Amino acid sequence: MRTNINFFKSILVTVLIFVSSATFADTFYICNGASLNLNPAATPDVTYSWDVKDIDGVTSLSGYPRTAVPTTLPTTPGTYKVLLISTANSATVCAPDVVENNFVVLPTLAITLGAPTNASYCETSTTTSSQITQSASTVPTGTGSDLEIEYSYMVSKDGATAVDGTTAGLGSIDAAGKYTLSTTTPGVYVITGSVKYKQKTGFTNALLNASGCPVTSATQTVTVTAKPTKPTITITAN
Repeated sequence: MRTNINFFKSILVTVLIFVSSATFADTFYICNGASLNLNPAATPDVTYSWDVKDIDGVTSLSGYPRTAVPTTLPTTPGTYKVLLISTANSATVCAPDVVENNFVVLPTLAITLGAPTNASYCETSTTTSSQITQSASTVPTGTGSDLEIEYSYMVSKDGATAVDGTTAGLGSIDAAGKYTLSTTTPGVYVITGSVKYKQKTGFTNALLNASGCPVTSATQTVTVTAKPTKPTITITAN
């Protein structure tokens, strides 16, 4: 199963920007490749234009400033400044201050599952679990107070529809994101991992993509073997 990066290209992020001072900039986190829909509040007799600063915070991107609303940002991860510039169309109107917001384009995550510690185990053996370690992911530098990494696992038994791997007694995830399959119900279990960004408790800035920019892994398989039927002993005496 390969990672479906194209998923991110279809994401639409809506941001409603209100008139505010350029001395204060909000920060928004977005998935790599996400589309932006920027809707400034209308102000009578004022014309808007846009500027987008590159990750150096100084250089305008090619084609900016311009009147057309930016709908995408570069796919190079980093912080881009989007400025809404107001121009008064009448001598009796004062133009509002420039509105500046920071958009952090998040790096696309990746996840690889290692081989299970036990490719198979018996339902009644001394070893009744199998651990799968995933590749580690981290949030970008400077976002640790807002974001964290979350792992999840979907498990399909004998080709059935996959379910959350932590439900119905199938297994558990430790603090590092490692998955342990611990079910003792015989069957063939196909395991898929997923990693995404998650808002921390007390989150200050806005993660615009509620999905968290998830990426899935290739699968690993663990077989839980049924206990053999007790042998029948034929007893006779001479």
